[in-house]
Amino acid sequence: MEGGTSYLSLLTVVLLALLVPALTTQIRAIRIPIVVGEIVAGIIVGQSGLRLVSAHDPWLTMLSTLGFSFLMFLAGLELDIDVLRNGGQQGSGEKPGRLSPVILGIGSFVLTLGMAFGISSTLTAIGLVRDPLLMTLVLSTTSLGLVLPTLKERRETRTVYGQAILLASLTADFATMILISIYVIFHTNGLTLQMLVVLVILALFFAFYRLAQRAQRHPPLESFFRRVGSAASHIPMRGAMAISLVFIAFAQQLGVEVILGAFLGGALVALLDPRESSPLREQLDVMGFGFFIPIFFITVGVNFDLRAILGSRQVLTLVPLLIVAAYLIKLVSGLLFRLNFDWRRTFGAGILLSSRLSLIIAASAIALELGVITSGVNSAIILVALVTCTVSPLLFNRIVPSGTETPPELTVVVGNDAEALALAERLARREQRVKLAYLDGTASGAPGAGASRAGLQPVPLAGVSEDSIRALGGCQAHTLVALLGDDTSNLRLCQVARVSCGVPNVVARVNKPANLEAYTAIGVVPVSAWESEISALENLTLNPNIYKLLSTPAAGREISELEVMDLSCNGTPLHELRLPGAALIIVLQRAGEFIVPRGNTRLELGDRVTVLANSSEMEEVRALLTGERGNVQTG
Repeated sequence: MEGGTSYLSLLTVVLLALLVPALTTQIRAIRIPIVVGEIVAGIIVGQSGLRLVSAHDPWLTMLSTLGFSFLMFLAGLELDIDVLRNGGQQGSGEKPGRLSPVILGIGSFVLTLGMAFGISSTLTAIGLVRDPLLMTLVLSTTSLGLVLPTLKERRETRTVYGQAILLASLTADFATMILISIYVIFHTNGLTLQMLVVLVILALFFAFYRLAQRAQRHPPLESFFRRVGSAASHIPMRGAMAISLVFIAFAQQLGVEVILGAFLGGALVALLDPRESSPLREQLDVMGFGFFIPIFFITVGVNFDLRAILGSRQVLTLVPLLIVAAYLIKLVSGLLFRLNFDWRRTFGAGILLSSRLSLIIAASAIALELGVITSGVNSAIILVALVTCTVSPLLFNRIVPSGTETPPELTVVVGNDAEALALAERLARREQRVKLAYLDGTASGAPGAGASRAGLQPVPLAGVSEDSIRALGGCQAHTLVALLGDDTSNLRLCQVARVSCGVPNVVARVNKPANLEAYTAIGVVPVSAWESEISALENLTLNPNIYKLLSTPAAGREISELEVMDLSCNGTPLHELRLPGAALIIVLQRAGEFIVPRGNTRLELGDRVTVLANSSEMEEVRALLTGERGNVQTG
């Protein structure tokens, strides 16, 4: 349409969003975060480079604003209420130090604020910064979006050390978000009662949470949500977007920064759907990181003003000072970690918490809009983000010793009979971390004294309420197996584990085949003795050799499911993977979907692969795929 809006700038940005991840994954020597590549690509085509994209394009401005809000929404979605509830000791299997992870997180942030204010005041005194308060908040930020994946790759998220860093990052993100919102109101209207509106939006958040929590526990409404949740109209996705916009609109009407509204909207969705690998979260990630968020980061690069940096001696002086300050603040405040950990882990925590990206760019954009900083200072802060988020994870991996033994994920078996005991013993013999529990007060009692043969001590479960299961540690389990004698108690146990606690993998014995649908409706994997027997007979009839291979492997041969965690495997085609001997990948699962592995299938971090190999080769395969190289056994 002539005279209409041009789509050329938007097309350029979308093509860059497509090409940047493909290019950054090819650089193996240094792991460059994709968002850094997106910002750099924006700089190349923006006002500091080829000027192929206009910094004032209306389409990009609108979509970038949406991407910015979506980024804050997904940051809120990373909030883990169970970590906060349990004082940061979520199934870590380690002995805590002198201070709990919560105290470490809060204490390190208080020290961060003090250090940041001191440095900001100094920069203001020498004329490099106009407002020490806002620069204090800018320097106090961290990047949860980089801290979390770095800890996940090293399998540190379930250790006391990893959870202490995670909580410090969560505290910094959440507290800085609130303080920035208060600052904006203060800067705009002065010291007035309007600053209390932040408490209003927090009260709205808790009110929404309590109402939704009660609705989830109300049987008719629970049944309704289950039905619409499986409908083709994507009701959960629409509901999540509605929640986000409710808080964004409410924050805007109250005069609070929309980043706080978006963050609280994401946090509310995280509380209502705590499963880390839920379909809803996957859909939101796809929608955000697949379209809106790359546009925001590329637009940040488009607006990057290199000339403002090069044309000002003050700004050129400010860049190295800000980079040094960014690391100094976190390293000094991170010394609190020395009360619990050795010096290497203490410095490692400070280095990783120094990484800054989304929030520092957001804070800088707000400061630029308020006129508190110049375009040159804004560009200097973006450079700080680019440097710290690229260098910090690399330094952390160098400083903190790798190969730390991480306890296996917890499996909880609940049952009162010999079957529960036998399953727990077999899992324990395979070096799994198992907790065996029995329902107290039943006629059968504990599953037997034989549990001590495998080093297991059955733990009484007071009931199938959420409180008793949390007290047991069932909400921190990766897998819960429900083997109670009646389907009423068994189903209730599964509902609490799956819906209330968000346990990723819940398996249950179904005593009556007619109840199978009730289990599958809440995402539980049901096992019926009658169905299992018929299925076994069917497979032995139609596929006898395959069934025998999978169900009763021959001596010296194993089948294991492994998660791809080693960075060197990311993007590697299977035909280039040097599997030992006759080892074979027979199934690959990615984002809930099963993929038939072929020679050109490329592995990705987080893939779960089913491997068939000889016992002597399985540990080598495990080391290759997961990076756990200190536990190789022979024989």
